[in-house]
Amino acid sequence: MARGSPHYRYFSFPVPVTVGGTGRVSAFADGAAQFQLDNRQVTLAADGRALTVPGGAGGGGGAARYERLTLTSLDPGGFVSVNGHSYRGTVDLFVQGGGITAVNRVLIEDYLAGVVSAEMGHRAANEQAALGAQAIVSRTYALKNRGRFASQGYDLAAGVADQA
Repeated sequence: MARGSPHYRYFSFPVPVTVGGTGRVSAFADGAAQFQLDNRQVTLAADGRALTVPGGAGGGGGAARYERLTLTSLDPGGFVSVNGHSYRGTVDLFVQGGGITAVNRVLIEDYLAGVVSAEMGHRAANEQAALGAQAIVSRTYALKNRGRFASQGYDLAAGVADQA
């Protein structure tokens, strides 16, 4: 997988789900911009197989309904947040099994920056070799398992079963 190739992680959340991000975050459906979340959050719910957004996230009328939403930060280095957790890249949201499923699409190097930090935490300068070793193990695991859940739309689950 090249540096610029996407990597996909799967998360499942009970409803409702609060989404937002840092800076400018846009929501897209069917390739078209639907609404923008500028340093604010909105709560999504599930209604059958549709995501519902109160007031269409623009503050007007009734709830807008979407089969699938894609959230992306428009700011370089920005994050998309889901239930208070920040994610690099983009996040696809859809209803599945009564909950809201999120698939984080992120470049492999950005994935590694997040996963190594989460696995290892802050380390002293003399522990840089440990961080490098964790990055190698995590990259190898991610590359070996790329496409393992392709039929379900993601590569790795966000749980202990896919920790390297």
